[in-house]
Amino acid sequence: MSTQPGQWRLAPGATAKVRSGFVGGSKFFFYAHGEGGSPEWSGPFVTNLPQQAFDWCWNTAGSSGTNRGLQKLIVPTTSLDHTVVFS
Repeated sequence: MSTQPGQWRLAPGATAKVRSGFVGGSKFFFYAHGEGGSPEWSGPFVTNLPQQAFDWCWNTAGSSGTNRGLQKLIVPTTSLDHTVVFS
């Protein structure tokens, strides 16, 4: 598992805690893909993402990035631990 900000590499069936502490009511954006790029979990919120690890705010760009569509995840205000399952 890679734990660098902005990028996570997980083995099939693995889990990762992306953020600690209360996050209820927060909004996150993500893009994910399986080995070889398939399957893919993307969405309509397009931004430039770098190939290397990053910790960026929205609309920060670099010359070595790739435009990716992100999905928006809104964590319920009552959620102490929120899990997203990719299958």
